[in-house]
Amino acid sequence: MKIIFSFLYFILAFNVFAEQKPEYQFVPNKNQWESDIRYRLGIPSGYLYLKNQSLQYLFVDLQKLSDIKHGRIQDSKARQEEGIAAHSVLINFLESNPNPVILEENPNQDLQNFFLGNDPNFWASNVQSFGKIIYQEMYEGIDFMFSSQKNNLKYEFKLQKQADPAKIRMKYEGASEMRLLENGNLLVKTTLGTWIPAEFTLENNVLGFHFPKSYNKNYELIIDPELVFSTFSGSTIDNWGNTATYDEEGNLYSGGSFFNPNFPQSLVLQGKVGTFNITASGISDVCVLKFSPKGQLIFASYFGGSGTEVAHSMFVNNAKQILIMGSTGSANFPTSNIAFDRSFNGGKFDGNDILEGMKYEQGVDIFVCALRTDGSSLDASTYIGGADNDGVGQINNPLVKNYGDQFRGEIICDKDNNVYIASTTRSKDFPTTRSAWQKTLKGTQDAIIFKMTPNLSDLVWSTYFGGTQNEMAYSLKLNAEGEIFVAGGTDSRDLDTQPNAVNRFYGGNIDGFLAKFQNNGSWSGGTYLGTTAYDQAYFVDIDAEGNVYIFGNTAGNYVIQNVVYRNANGGQFLHKLNPLLNQTIFSTRLGSGRGVPDISPTAFLVSDCGQIYMAGWGGVINNFSPHYIGSQIGRSSTLGLPVTSDALKSVTNGDDFYLMVLEKNATSLRYGSFFGGTVTDVGSGNHVDGGTSRFDKKGVIYHAVCACRANNIPTTAGAWSAVNRATNECNIASFKIGILSLKAKFVPRDEKNNIVRSGCVPLKLRFENQSIN
Repeated sequence: MKIIFSFLYFILAFNVFAEQKPEYQFVPNKNQWESDIRYRLGIPSGYLYLKNQSLQYLFVDLQKLSDIKHGRIQDSKARQEEGIAAHSVLINFLESNPNPVILEENPNQDLQNFFLGNDPNFWASNVQSFGKIIYQEMYEGIDFMFSSQKNNLKYEFKLQKQADPAKIRMKYEGASEMRLLENGNLLVKTTLGTWIPAEFTLENNVLGFHFPKSYNKNYELIIDPELVFSTFSGSTIDNWGNTATYDEEGNLYSGGSFFNPNFPQSLVLQGKVGTFNITASGISDVCVLKFSPKGQLIFASYFGGSGTEVAHSMFVNNAKQILIMGSTGSANFPTSNIAFDRSFNGGKFDGNDILEGMKYEQGVDIFVCALRTDGSSLDASTYIGGADNDGVGQINNPLVKNYGDQFRGEIICDKDNNVYIASTTRSKDFPTTRSAWQKTLKGTQDAIIFKMTPNLSDLVWSTYFGGTQNEMAYSLKLNAEGEIFVAGGTDSRDLDTQPNAVNRFYGGNIDGFLAKFQNNGSWSGGTYLGTTAYDQAYFVDIDAEGNVYIFGNTAGNYVIQNVVYRNANGGQFLHKLNPLLNQTIFSTRLGSGRGVPDISPTAFLVSDCGQIYMAGWGGVINNFSPHYIGSQIGRSSTLGLPVTSDALKSVTNGDDFYLMVLEKNATSLRYGSFFGGTVTDVGSGNHVDGGTSRFDKKGVIYHAVCACRANNIPTTAGAWSAVNRATNECNIASFKIGILSLKAKFVPRDEKNNIVRSGCVPLKLRFENQSIN
C-alpha cells in the first residue's frame, strides 16, 4: 500500500510573450546542457531545471528581452549595461539520495533538436520529451514525481508503507520572500514573479509538510484527488442505492430503496431524521439521505405506499427543494392536495420481476415529488401515467441491457424551477398536451418527455417520442436558449430524424438517439447514434458554447473522428455534436479494448472549462442474469480500463466503479481511477440499481452505490457509518470525490501587501491568484 501527497504549483504574475504549449514538457539532457542538469522544462518567464538533488528555477525579464528583440531599445550601451533581469531560486532536497533512478512516463509525440554552438559534441537530435518524471527512492521508501497538468505543475511524494514523511525537507535559496498564506499554501516571491506551492510548514526557509493528527502510516492517504467522504447507510436490513445529487453548498443527497418496516428505527438516526412515513408499509419504499459536505448525516426521509417504489433521479432546484422522479406501484402513494394527478392509473404486470425482488403487481406509474430542503415534508407530489406501465423498462424490453437499466430516466429543473422529465411508457393514453409533437403511442414502448409547473399541479407540455418498436429516454439537458436535448435508446427503424442529421438511418441491433425539442414541446431535430451492432446513448450534456455531448455504450465499430485520445476497440463511446446536430465535432471510443461495454454509465459532465467527466460500474452483478449484458453483448468488467498515476485506486478485480476525465475535446486522458473494495473482494457486488448520479460543474462527483455482502466500499474517517450493518445484504453507500476540482479565487492586496476589501480611486492593487486548476 502506498501513500501519495500531491501539490500543485500555480505560476503567477509572469510576463508571457511566447505562445505556450498546453502541457509542460520535461526535456531530458542529451548532452546539450551542463552535465548536472537531468531535465529542463519551459515555464512562464523562464525555465525549471531538474537535477539529482535539487530543482532550480530561472526567471527572465521577458518584457526587456522582447523590447530588445523588437527594436524598442535601440541604445546599445543601455542594452549592455542594463542587461536583462533574471532571478534564480534553488530548492535543495536535504539529505536526499544523490543518485536516484529516474523513470520517464507520458512521452510526447513531438521531438526536439538542439544545435547550439559550433561544437557538434553538444548537439542533440530527436530528443523526446515527457509529461511525467519519477525519482525512485528520493528518500528511503519515498518516490518523487513531477508532472504537468495543463498550466500548472504538480509534484507528488509517494510513500511506501511505514515510510517516514518527516524525511522530506526542502531548503529554498534565493527567494525574495517566502511566507505561508492563511490557507496553508506557501507564497514564494522573486523580483520577476510569484508562485504558490500547496500546504506546507515553513521554518528558516526549510519546507516541511503538514499532516493531520489522524494520519496513519498503515493506510492509504491521498490528498489530490480528494475522497471527500464515503459512508454506508448503516442500516441493519437490506437497502439499495439508486440515485444521487447535490446542492450549491456541496451537500450530497442519496436516494434509494428500503425493504423493511423497521428501517427508519434501525438506521439509528439520533434525532436527525425528517420523516413523513414513520413506518414503511410497502414492498420497497424510497429513502432520501442528506449528507453535509464532509459526510455527516443531516436527515433521512422516507416515502411510499403499500406497493413498490424506486427512485430513478434527483435534482435540487433554486428553492433548495429536492426533486425526485421514480416509479410507484402503490394506489396509496402520498400526493399533494393540488397535484396534477392524485389517482393511481395502474397497468398490466406481466408476472416477471422488474429487478430481483422488485414487482409491480398492479402495474406502475411515474411519481414526481418535491421534498422540502430540511427533508421534513413533501412540498409537492403527483402521479403521472396512463392505463399501462409507465416509467420502467420491463425485462422483456430489448433495450434493457445493463443491470438496473429498467430504472433510468432523468429529472432536471430550469432557473424558474419548472420541472423537466425524460422517461418511458407503454400506455396508449399517457397524458399529452395539445402542442405535443407526437400525441399517440407508436410502438410497444415509447419515450416520453414532459414539463411541469414548480408545484407539480399542471402539465405545461408533454409528448411521446418513438417509432414502431421500443424507445427509452435516459437523460435530458437544457441549453442557454431553453431548448431540450434528450438521449436514449431505440430499436425502431422509423424514428424522427432531421434531413441533415449526423446519422439519419437506423444502424441495427439497437441504436442510441439524440432528439431536440423547443421549450414549448415541439420537436426541432434529431439523429440516430450508432453502428450496425449494439449502441445506446445513456447521458447527454452541453458545453459553454452550446455543443452537445453524448456518453454511451457500444459493441460496434463506432466511428473515431477528429480526436486525439482513444482506446482501440473500446466499449464506450463519446460523441460531440454541434448545436444543430448536423456536424460531428469529434467522436471516440473508450475502454479496455475488449470490443464490448465494460461499464454501465452512471454520471456524466462537461465542465465549464470543457473537461469531460465520466463514471460507471462494471462486474459480476452486471452479468447476474441472462436478461442482462453478460449473455447478450459480453461480460461486463472493469479489468483493463486505463488509469493514471494519481488514481485513488489503480488496480481492480473487475468489479468496481470507474472514474475518467478527458481534457477539452478529448485530446488526452487527464484522470482515470477505480473506486471500490480491495482486489480480494471478488464478486462483492458493488453496483447501482439504475438511476442517475451527478458531477457538479466544479468536477466533484456525488454518487449513490448499492454495496452488498461485504464492507467493500472504502469509507473515510468520521463517516456516518464505516460498515455495512446489513449482514449478507446491501447498504446504500454514498461517496463524494473531488476530481481536479475548479475554484476561482483572487485576493486583492495593496502596495504594502495588506488585503484590501474597499478603497477610493485612484487605487493601486495587486491581485493574488489563489485559484485551483
